[in-house]
This record gives sequence, structure tokens and C-alpha cells, in this order.
Amino acid sequence: MHKLSSVLLCLFALMTLYPPSLQALDDIFLSDKLEIGPGISVRKSLYVDQERFTQAVPIVVAKYENFYAEGDKAALIFYDIELSEITFWTELIALYRQQGFTVPQGVLSDLNDRDDAVEMGVALAMASEYFGLLNLSLAYDVIQTHKGYEVALNYEIPLVFEDWIIRPVFSIRQMSYNLSNYYFGVTNSEATVGRDPYTIHNATNYVYGIDMKYLIDEDWRITSNIEWTKMDETITLSPVVEHSTNLQFSIALIYDFF
Repeated sequence: MHKLSSVLLCLFALMTLYPPSLQALDDIFLSDKLEIGPGISVRKSLYVDQERFTQAVPIVVAKYENFYAEGDKAALIFYDIELSEITFWTELIALYRQQGFTVPQGVLSDLNDRDDAVEMGVALAMASEYFGLLNLSLAYDVIQTHKGYEVALNYEIPLVFEDWIIRPVFSIRQMSYNLSNYYFGVTNSEATVGRDPYTIHNATNYVYGIDMKYLIDEDWRITSNIEWTKMDETITLSPVVEHSTNLQFSIALIYDFF
């Protein structure tokens, strides 16, 4: 709780010194856009004896009327209302979960695959130039990979510094029993000498991140993202997990077609 309190205090200090910008809210959430470009993504594996994962990825950020897509998320806004300079809306969301492994290595080579998943659900959001964006979502596995769900509360503050748009992000994510066990549990059939069966109940993870966009000119941008996740203790105690935190980074050069 001490770390959580520190993060909240830092966010409050940022809001006091640099209030969220209406320009940034409009650029990020409201205006139509199509941004495409090449990028590189690097992430550390949580699992024992697994290598760091680096890949070239195409970056696509799109918004048209009530539809938008960015990174591993797509959404359709189906209701919105503005009250007292605060905009409220609801979304149908689709998420791609890139977690686990399909080719386990080393001491985990005898484990079953932990495949990526596609999740769908709903989200409630509110945004204002006075406090930023708050989003509560529920997403369920629709292709029956892990057969679980995740509840997430996300808060971000868009700030403008001349040619920079910076978005500090804080998230609390509650993983269900099936979700956390699929990726981090050990079944009876996977147990060996030195690796006991392991069951995880609901797990709560904390995510701290920052999105940055630098406007080179009217058309070109450099974007980057750093995301650090503190995993629940029930996950870090799993015999297949080596690290208590997860770090990932991406950077891209994108062109704005609008």
C-alpha cells in the first residue's frame, strides 16, 4: 500500500503542477485519426529460464467516429453524454492478451503451452480536462484459451509540453481464478520433482506506465511506451515464475494521415 500511496501522490502532484490539457484529451480520445508506422517492442519474460522477447511490430492507431483501435485494444463507443464538463461513455471492447509462451525453454520445456488470448467485454469511462481519464473494464476470454476474465481500473493524465504529449498511466488489474492459473499455475500433470502443483486464486497486479509522443512536424511523430507491472505475490511464488515484476518497452516512428 505504501507504493500505491506514493504513486497516487505523484499523480496528484502532476495534476497540480501541470493540469490535464483539453488539447491532449482531444488529440488522444476525441479527434479522428489514422497513424501508421514501424516499431520495436521489447519485454522481459516473467517465467523461469525464458529469454527476453524482442520483435518488430507495425503500429496502428485509428479512430473514426465511434470506433478506435490502438495497440492490443479495439473499441466501439455506443453511448456518451457530457455533464458539467465531464464526458461519460461506454464501450464494447476487444483485447489481445500476449502473455505466456508457446515454445517453453529450459526447465519449463515439459510444460504445456500458455497461448495468447482474445478477450471481449465492456468498459465505462469518464474524462475531463480537470482530472484526466478514468476507465473501468471487464473482459472475458471469448476463444476459451484461459476461460477466465479480468477487471481493470485505469487512470491516466494527458499532459502537453510544447511538442510533447505525455500520459502517465496507473492501472489495477484483477485476474480471475482461471486466468491466473492458466498462465502461472502448475497442474498435476505438469508437476515434477522440485516442481509441485500450484494453484492461484484471484490475483491483483499493479501497472505503472508512461506513454510519450513527440510531434516532429504536422505529419510525423515518435511514440514510445514504458510499462512496469508489479505482480501479485501469489503469482511470484509460483514455481514457474522467476520475476516479481514485468517490464516492457516500445518505440515507433509513425505518420499521421489525417
